[in-house]
Amino acid sequence: MLPGFFYEAGGYFMNTAGLSLVNIGFGLLTLFSLTNFEMNSTALQSISKPFVFFFTLVGKHSNSIYLWHIACRNFVNDCIHLGPNINSLVFFAISLAGGILLSLLIERPFLKLRDRWVA
Repeated sequence: MLPGFFYEAGGYFMNTAGLSLVNIGFGLLTLFSLTNFEMNSTALQSISKPFVFFFTLVGKHSNSIYLWHIACRNFVNDCIHLGPNINSLVFFAISLAGGILLSLLIERPFLKLRDRWVA
């Protein structure tokens, strides 16, 4: 999936091999997430643990990340001018960090309050 971060959309590489690599990466990610297998190997467990943690964290806070990513994009476009590749990585990092932080600070307390009032 990395070509999507490093090559400009509409360029020769992205229009040929780049989009194929991005699609193959997402396909493999989807297959991996749908596979129901036992991880008996400790090496496989140790390698996959950070990835599972990351995707679980993003999944738990995905609604907040989605709601705040446009504000993060506007912030990066207005305030950070380090080139398109670095700006994309900064946007990605700020969107994830900001969405998770705001989920913990705003969304979770209101959900707990709702559960106390409704339940």
